[in-house]
Amino acid sequence: MRAALLLFLAAAVPAQAGEDDGNKAEITPIAQLQMWGTAFDQDQADQADGAGYGDPEHDMGFSIRRARVGLEGHKGALDFQLDFGLSAPYDSVRAAGRSGPEFAFANAYARGSTLLGPGVARASFGLVRVPFARERLMSSRQLTFQERAVGIAWIGPSQDLGVLLDYELDAGVRIQAGVYNGGGNLFTDDNDGVMVAGRIEYAKGETYLTYGEAKDGVDLGIAASAYWNDDVATDRIAAEVDALVRVSRLTLMVEAATLFIQPGDSTIDLPDAFDPTQQLGLTGQVSYWIPVGEDVGSDAERSAIEAAVRVGTFDDNMALSDNGDVLIADVGGTWRNVTGGVDLGLGFIHREELGGRGIPNDTVRLWGQLRWPIRPVRTTSSSVVPKVPAPDLPPADEMMPGPR
Repeated sequence: MRAALLLFLAAAVPAQAGEDDGNKAEITPIAQLQMWGTAFDQDQADQADGAGYGDPEHDMGFSIRRARVGLEGHKGALDFQLDFGLSAPYDSVRAAGRSGPEFAFANAYARGSTLLGPGVARASFGLVRVPFARERLMSSRQLTFQERAVGIAWIGPSQDLGVLLDYELDAGVRIQAGVYNGGGNLFTDDNDGVMVAGRIEYAKGETYLTYGEAKDGVDLGIAASAYWNDDVATDRIAAEVDALVRVSRLTLMVEAATLFIQPGDSTIDLPDAFDPTQQLGLTGQVSYWIPVGEDVGSDAERSAIEAAVRVGTFDDNMALSDNGDVLIADVGGTWRNVTGGVDLGLGFIHREELGGRGIPNDTVRLWGQLRWPIRPVRTTSSSVVPKVPAPDLPPADEMMPGPR
């Protein structure tokens, strides 16, 4: 509580301006609240259904998915983000008997940017996003269904403590490489292993939002990424490819990811798998953006409905055909900015076991979100260009005349 008070006291202090706009410091309080309402949940048993991938096992009623507060800021070539709060477990498997949310930092990084050759170079450190999988890199504030597809949620790592280097060419090619602890502990590291990750992509337009309208007719993003996590008793190697294309107001996003789990030295700790295991996740989403009312600014600030269908699969062991093979289809949409910064959504979720024994567990869910600021917050996925102060020019009457 003391940390939260200090953050908001700091936010209340006016930012100091330098000699020009390029040196002006901007600090913005950020807040996020996501609340779910389960209108219908199809259970085989009233209370004791088996744990399943992608199923949080919510009964009819309300729940908090995320509740976070923090700060973001930037000054010239520097920017940062710090936010913390509560996040509920992704599903009943991830919860592992823990029904309540967990309090933790969501983001805690600082980043410096500089113009370098034909592009922009950036370096981030702290609790940084791992450059792997497009939907994983998207902010939870911007997700259509406020949740990631099941395969990406399980294969893709979330934020981790480390350092990320990033170089983006003016032509649209971007390369990222990072080194992380890989153990999930924010204050120390319990082993000598590290996680390394890399991503290469081409982007034209806005490619980390599934809504909006292509400014030049078509937005396009194509990428491939991979990581290797050398843990105490388990090695994990993953690779993925993804793409997002937006034509006018229609957006298509696809991803395919695979993870190889290799057991290691079991004399110190138990491995996550006792035999070599390959996992596979596939995702496809199509959405259409329908503006409501007047154009009042950017796409993120405009009142609009994003109608979407997403299908995701996850196979937790490709050598077996069992209840670890799941398909989850989400159908519905989100009305963004019903009033500024408030979103409402409704969706039907169909879950199906592709192997093993079928368990009926479809869901009808309503969701709401409060987000501040209304525009997307900056993340390490954002293409931030450092603000360079304008050069000092002599008075106009002293300038040499020239061609116009």
